[in-house]
Amino acid sequence: MKGLLYKELVVLQDSLRILGVVAIALLAMAMLSAASLQMIGSILSLCVVTLAVSSFSYDDLADWDIYAAAMPLRRWELVSAKYLLVLILIVMAGVLNAVLAIAATLTHGSFDGAMFLIFGALAALGSGFLDLILIPLIYRYGAEKSRLLLMGIIVFLLVAVYGGARLMSMAQIRLAWPAGLDWPGLLIITTLIFIAALALSWLCSIRIMAKKEF
Repeated sequence: MKGLLYKELVVLQDSLRILGVVAIALLAMAMLSAASLQMIGSILSLCVVTLAVSSFSYDDLADWDIYAAAMPLRRWELVSAKYLLVLILIVMAGVLNAVLAIAATLTHGSFDGAMFLIFGALAALGSGFLDLILIPLIYRYGAEKSRLLLMGIIVFLLVAVYGGARLMSMAQIRLAWPAGLDWPGLLIITTLIFIAALALSWLCSIRIMAKKEF
């Protein structure tokens, strides 16, 4: 399992380097202004976590599944390595959001760093949900078709959010977070839901992988 996980990280090392440059640029932006830091953190989380999907494209280019089938590896181990990669990327997204929060707090005294840490964790988990949906689809339909599905999901969400905001604006409806919202409690609930979704997605992927022929 360690070898499989090491292989996943090596495959993504170039992408991680590029992401590091992007993170430094976002860190500089955070130090200049904390006004749109939540949006920056959300975008960064999405970029980090969706790297797991990119790893499947590299596998297809190298015919990894065919090669792995000839090795003494159990299929559930191949699947588990992908999900461990997702968890590692979620932790990385959380750490990067923490760095952004610390930088913004040091440069903007009134910035609520603790709230941003919770928001960043929620953004990382939300991005992780996309991977949990896509990984079984990738095992079933392949990386390229699933990439189109990912684009479709993202476009649908953007259109739904933008369209809903426009409709509420036309109807003069304004929404606000409930006063006294328990953000730590929301994070705990989201984490529990994520764990349940992770288990379900993992089981689906194992079942699909077990029936797959190479």
